[in-house]
Amino acid sequence: MYEVTAEQRRIQQALWAAAPPPDHTVEVQLNVEGDAAELAELAYEWAVQLTRALAPAADMAKLPVVEGTALKRLKPGDEYVTARVERERRTTRVLSDKGLAWLRAELADMPREVHLTFARVSGGGRPVGGPQYLAISPVERSPGWLRLSGYLRESAFTDPATQRKWLTALCSVADLANPGYGQIAYYRGMGETAIENTMNPHVPGFVNARRDSDQTIGRSREILRGHDWLTIVPEELAAKLGGASALAATGAFAEVRALDRGGVALLATPTFQDYDLAAAEGPFRALAPVLPPGRPMLLEQPPWMPPPYVIDQDPSGRISGAMRPVLGD
Repeated sequence: MYEVTAEQRRIQQALWAAAPPPDHTVEVQLNVEGDAAELAELAYEWAVQLTRALAPAADMAKLPVVEGTALKRLKPGDEYVTARVERERRTTRVLSDKGLAWLRAELADMPREVHLTFARVSGGGRPVGGPQYLAISPVERSPGWLRLSGYLRESAFTDPATQRKWLTALCSVADLANPGYGQIAYYRGMGETAIENTMNPHVPGFVNARRDSDQTIGRSREILRGHDWLTIVPEELAAKLGGASALAATGAFAEVRALDRGGVALLATPTFQDYDLAAAEGPFRALAPVLPPGRPMLLEQPPWMPPPYVIDQDPSGRISGAMRPVLGD
């Protein structure tokens, strides 16, 4: 560990100030569990319901499944969606009626990963990728669990109507499951939550499994993985907090919605742009009894890293032995 000099800090701040404004990635994530048939059905619903919500103008029903052939039938400006299945061999199909039937069959034997890409036909008749895509992947270190996710740039997520589309689509699939966790938040790599991303590895007894999302997903009914602009709390942990009515009564959330098959969806603020460190404090206190214990390790971040919006306290109320490293540690 070393101390940063005033001159080093001045140079660093000047470089950060000169950096172009960031366009962070927003991640939509839902963690679900079940047997092979249940996970296949939830994955299929994720593909169908989010595609319909996010590309309502895409008229793909009768298109050929081969993208090159489909492009010959589409006009400039037309939207369409492809699914890419990752096994030892990669296969891509247009999500026409035949493409959806193909995808359902593929999900019965869950692939390593599935990517759904939204595209538009350019004036030259070539595909142009859109600002959003979806993914479906089994969780390697949490057998029986599936990570359903979606990604888009923050610049494409500024319209409250767009935010509501994603919220509604996410909750429509969550209603079909008894989810272990869900969130809409800045993407932090490997599906981590902000709390997992800022856990302090220097505290006594720390093991990496506490913040490895591949492992925390499998324990998400025992301890809440985190909280963010949207948080889905599993049925078991919501019960410990008194249920949806008790969470609504805290006044910490703009919206509280009980899910059909268990769990509660909690919206911290009316819009994504309203969510900041101050807005995170109420949810932190309301959810503290089921959050991972330990004070976070918060370092000053460069502008190209998304802000964590993590409260600098141990949710268990204990005095933490967290080391407070200086910048540059």
